[in-house]
Amino acid sequence: MNAVLNLLFLIMQLSSNEITGQITDTAAQPLANINVCTASWHCVTSDSHGLYHISNLHNMIRFSGPGLNSIILPINSSNMNIVMQHASVSDIEWAIPACSPLVEKIGPPLVEKKGQYIGDRLKVFVPEDMAIEINIGTDYSMAIISHSSKSGKELLVIGHGPTWSISGFPAWIKKEQTNVTDRDVNCMSKTKDEPNSMCRNVIDVRSYSEDGKYWRFIGDAFETIEYQAVSEDAAKIFDRIIDTLCSN
Repeated sequence: MNAVLNLLFLIMQLSSNEITGQITDTAAQPLANINVCTASWHCVTSDSHGLYHISNLHNMIRFSGPGLNSIILPINSSNMNIVMQHASVSDIEWAIPACSPLVEKIGPPLVEKKGQYIGDRLKVFVPEDMAIEINIGTDYSMAIISHSSKSGKELLVIGHGPTWSISGFPAWIKKEQTNVTDRDVNCMSKTKDEPNSMCRNVIDVRSYSEDGKYWRFIGDAFETIEYQAVSEDAAKIFDRIIDTLCSN
C-alpha cells in the first residue's frame, strides 16, 4: 500500500511540473513556432496546431514570437491556453549592433571614447565619470555602477558567468506584474545583417510602481544587466547607459 501511495505521489509531482496548452491569435487561429520559456530558461516551441508542452518549470512562463506582443505570466495551472496579439516589430524586438572600437576614426581625426565597455557577450559603454566597482568570483564577474541620489546609492548591476542567472527571472517581474513590458533582444552579426545566435532568448523587461520606483532587466541564463526599485532620475541615467548595449 505504501509503495502505491509513493508511486501516486511521484506521478503527481511529475505532472505538476509540466504545462500544456494551445497558443492562438485574437482571431482564434493557432500560432506555430512560438517560443515558450520558463523562468529557468528552458524553452520549447509550439507546433503547427499552436500546441506546446513544457517541463522544468519555475515560477513564471514567457511566450514570444515574431510580430506578436510577448507575454509573461505566473504559472497557475497545468493547462494554460494563451491568446497573443499582433504588434509592430519596433515594439517587441530590439536589434542591437556589434560593439565598435573604443577608438574610432570619425572624420579626419581619431576620436577616443572616454570610458569603458562592461560585460561579456552583452556590453554597455560606461562613461569615465561613473563610479564602477568590479567583483570577480570563481565562476562569475560582476560590475556595480552607482548613482548617488537623495535615497542614497542606486545601483545598475552587470554580471555574467556559467550559472549567473540560471535560477530564473527576477522576483520583481511577478511582484510588479501590472506594469510590466518586455521585448526580445537580438544581437546583430558583425559580418552579416542578421541576428547572432549567441543572443538567443535574451529579454528586456521593464516595470514601474505607482510610488515612482523603476525596474529593468536585460539578459538570459548567463548574463544580466539590471536595476531594481530605483528613482526616475537614476532610471534615466542607467537607461542612457543601457541604450549603448552592443554584442561582442
